[in-house]
Amino acid sequence: MSKEEWKSTGKELGGAFKGLAKSLVRSAKQGVEDAEEWAKSDENAPKEPKPEESTVFNDGTWRETGKSLGHAFTNLGKTLVKTGEEVVEDLENDKKDE
Repeated sequence: MSKEEWKSTGKELGGAFKGLAKSLVRSAKQGVEDAEEWAKSDENAPKEPKPEESTVFNDGTWRETGKSLGHAFTNLGKTLVKTGEEVVEDLENDKKDE
């Protein structure tokens, strides 16, 4: 297993977690904004339908975050398996040399 493969896997995981962090922050921000709007609202006022706006919940952000994390973890698994196979092969070769 090359150092470059592990480096690439690490970068991909880092990018996926960065995307996760951004999605979490945007979700928290949206939640706070919604809570603030609720707190300021007059419960007796007639409810007007809210125009549909793009938010982290409906713009595909979470779907993309999930795909990114899934892809990164799949590649991590492949890298781990490949490294394990190489270690076993090296151990078998060392045993044959004895």
